[in-house]
This record gives sequence, structure tokens and C-alpha cells, in this order.
Amino acid sequence: MTSYETARGKRNRVRYRTPDRHQTDKRGFRTKREAEDFLASVEVSKMRGEWVDPSRSRVNVGEWAEAWYSAQLQIKPTTRAGYRLYLDKHVLPKWGTVPLRSVQHADVQR
Repeated sequence: MTSYETARGKRNRVRYRTPDRHQTDKRGFRTKREAEDFLASVEVSKMRGEWVDPSRSRVNVGEWAEAWYSAQLQIKPTTRAGYRLYLDKHVLPKWGTVPLRSVQHADVQR
């Protein structure tokens, strides 16, 4: 953790490693305590297997579904066509614009 000066005063930056071992950082914490709390939450979420890359957390369900669908090349054409139908009829109209990070298990079950 390091501190730096801005026009609005002193800020803190936290550097940490992602689960895939890349180094990244988050800046802008007003207090050292805020920075330490953030770092602790990152470490706990990594240990629990719940960590989500902040840059990937902005993806919505529609974008993710299209990427998933385009990767489904190992299945029969009729199965792939069925997937397309379910995406277009059920998933995308309701969930297409919803951020992926906002989807809870209970929402999907309903």
C-alpha cells in the first residue's frame, strides 16, 4: 500500500495479486483504513473462490450469453439451434441488459 498526493489531498493505493497471479491495483482511498479494509476483502474473496475481476464485472448477461453461445461448437446443430431459441425467447428479453454481477442464484431459479 502506498500513498500519493492529488489536488484533493492525500490518497492511498492498494496493490494486490489476482488469483491468476497478475498484479493490479486500486487507487483513490481517502484513508489508510479504507485501503486496508479493501485489501482484506479482496484476500477473503480470493480464499473463498468468490473473487471477480472488476473489469469483467461490468459485463451484462447478454454479452456473456453471446460469447458462451459462440463457443458452443462441439454440439449438434439441432442442440445449438435449441440453445439459440432459449436465449432469444427467455434469457435475453429478461436478462440481456442486466449486469452479470447482479444476477443471484434465486433470481435464476424463479
